Amino acid sequence: MGKAVALKAPRRGGAARKTRQAPRSSPSKRKYLWYLVGAALVALLVRTFLLQGFRVPSHSMEDSLLLGERLLVEKLSYGPPVPYTRLRLPAFDEPAPGDLLVFRYPADPNRTYLKRCVAVAGQQVEIRDKVVLVDGVRVPVPALAKNADPRVFAAGRLPRDNMAPRKVPPGQLFVLGDNRDYSRDSRSWGFLPRELVVGRALWVYWSCEAGGAIDLNALSELPRVLYEQARSLPDRIRWRRLGTFVQ
Repeated sequence: MGKAVALKAPRRGGAARKTRQAPRSSPSKRKYLWYLVGAALVALLVRTFLLQGFRVPSHSMEDSLLLGERLLVEKLSYGPPVPYTRLRLPAFDEPAPGDLLVFRYPADPNRTYLKRCVAVAGQQVEIRDKVVLVDGVRVPVPALAKNADPRVFAAGRLPRDNMAPRKVPPGQLFVLGDNRDYSRDSRSWGFLPRELVVGRALWVYWSCEAGGAIDLNALSELPRVLYEQARSLPDRIRWRRLGTFVQ
């Protein structure tokens, strides 16, 4: 007769422990997650310290820049501020006459403006019958700047066309809009503090004429309006301005 073979009973709870083990996430998923986190951090750093998009908010820079155009603004050169601190990174350059500056509005730092730097600290600015002079020398008019209003106001009535000589104080700038007759700038609200400068406008990455207004009260017309805007989009895009450097 053969020998009896003793069978080992399975350990209690072994199968249960195997079924209770949580599935481990695959290394590839964790790797992609870290890639996403890293990309988000890089994008945040670039936007904070290097490059940022900006939308032209008004007609004050026409015809150099048009209402609604999207610009890329370079921030590193002027020493961008470190968020939530009073510190700034070292500046590699300083605003100079002719630069297109994006800055926080002195009267309301939550609003962002765009104007052209005309004079820096120590220089003297004067306006005679719409002609801008810095240190007694006529400033060349930008290629696409304009005076759209033929009227000329005296200095006592409006500083738009005639302004007595003003010396730019230390740490300040004098800025003007290129649409000289329809711009609120240093002529009206005074000098721009240097620390409010955000960056320098570089180039236009999007330019498009506005579409038709959407009436939210007429929801039944919404599909038709959206269709008309989508169909007219290729004609409304200013193709020649896309990718152009600002001047």
